[in-house]
Amino acid sequence: MRFEAGKTYKVYDKGTVTVVKRSAHYVTLSGLVDGRFMVNQGKLYRENEYVILPANTRGFKWFCIADDFCD
Repeated sequence: MRFEAGKTYKVYDKGTVTVVKRSAHYVTLSGLVDGRFMVNQGKLYRENEYVILPANTRGFKWFCIADDFCD
């Protein structure tokens, strides 16, 4: 699956982010974490796109996966 502009996705059990803008390799997010992030894809999440987001805790990262969207 791919990230789509206008859709809201879950970030762990921490909250949600909404894709404001989408380009070929980046998404701009708003919500729990705001900013522009590189989109990754690979076997890590069954060929789904994902982004790695900074967490509030130093050295810890959150993942947001494209197939984990909110209805």
